[in-house]
Amino acid sequence: MIKKIYLHIFIGLAAVNAGCKLQNSTEVEQAISVSIIKFAQLEKDTINTDKIFVNGEKKPTDILTISIGATARYVSLASEDNIVAAITDETGSTVYGNAILHNDGITPDVSKNDSIASGTVTFTLPRTTVGKLLAHFATSQTDYPSNKIILPLEIIRKNATPIISNLVSPDTVTVGATPEFIFMSVAVSDSDGLDDLQKVQFNSFKPDGSPSSGNPFAMYDDGGANKLPGNDDKVAGDGVYSLTIQLPPTVTKGTYRFEFQAFDKSNAQSNTIIHQIVVR
Repeated sequence: MIKKIYLHIFIGLAAVNAGCKLQNSTEVEQAISVSIIKFAQLEKDTINTDKIFVNGEKKPTDILTISIGATARYVSLASEDNIVAAITDETGSTVYGNAILHNDGITPDVSKNDSIASGTVTFTLPRTTVGKLLAHFATSQTDYPSNKIILPLEIIRKNATPIISNLVSPDTVTVGATPEFIFMSVAVSDSDGLDDLQKVQFNSFKPDGSPSSGNPFAMYDDGGANKLPGNDDKVAGDGVYSLTIQLPPTVTKGTYRFEFQAFDKSNAQSNTIIHQIVVR
């Protein structure tokens, strides 16, 4: 009889203990419920910042504000947890911007409660930034964070070449007993901004086809500020580059060829304007 009583007590305690373990295990599982992100996507994987204007202009000193769509699909999302998309540098140490993605059916999200969260991440960058950034997709839960998906985002600058036009120059010059002065100018544009221009110049070639000894001749757009010989530029920074050249009475008569070009700071060359001047 005593053995049976001990056996019943042991079995009862074991059952109670097992029940406690099961209950505690369930509580722990509920407490550490973890969100799982299955898939993530950016609206685009490359951004050409040369297509972004600030107040209608592009300057090397610009701070750009960029927005990009982001989407994440999840298979589970813990209560009161959110999916966050963040744009960082390549090391992940500098965060340029972040946003919470929503699954509420409000634009840019398409359908409510379909396990696909969407949003727009807005971030700022200096225009000079090029290279790879990272887009991090994770949840806002810090105690028991979800898995993380990281996507590359390439920042590029597809440089635009300068364009020269509107040449102002005579076609014929008659040289007498005194030096003859010739004023020449060209208009230069660059969709990357005039600040991106490195130099504007021309080369001249004698009637026999040989190059002039002074090639290349620099043209100026500083309003004559540098006071160099021949710098008769009228207005600084207006995109019109000019130079006045001098022909001495002893200059060789004939047809001279002039080739005008511009170069930007990436050393990209503009179109070439070829002009001839007949010296009599």
